[in-house]
Amino acid sequence: MDIRLGDVLRLKKGHPCGGNEWEVHRVGMDFRLQCRKCGRMIMVPRKQAEKNLRLLVRDGVSYKPMDLVPVRAAVDAEAGTGVCTEVNAEAGAEVNAEVSADAKQATSAEE
Repeated sequence: MDIRLGDVLRLKKGHPCGGNEWEVHRVGMDFRLQCRKCGRMIMVPRKQAEKNLRLLVRDGVSYKPMDLVPVRAAVDAEAGTGVCTEVNAEAGAEVNAEVSADAKQATSAEE
């Protein structure tokens, strides 16, 4: 699962202060999370955090863990650039279609 710095996680269990939203400050084998209500920092193993995840908020958009699907990497062989992110399942097909259309336009422009 793609969890990045600055993401906000809503976990199954709340913090004793009453908050249940955590901001990600470190990503790796474990996460450093900060309670958004009281500011307390904790370290949680990645496996436990992903298991207890109820909601992920990134850039103001909320995602449920079951709605996150990987989008195939669309790589332009000549430029060597690629797109690989996790998006809402409904938007995934639209993103793939846009990337394919852009790649076709780039190849036809070069010919």
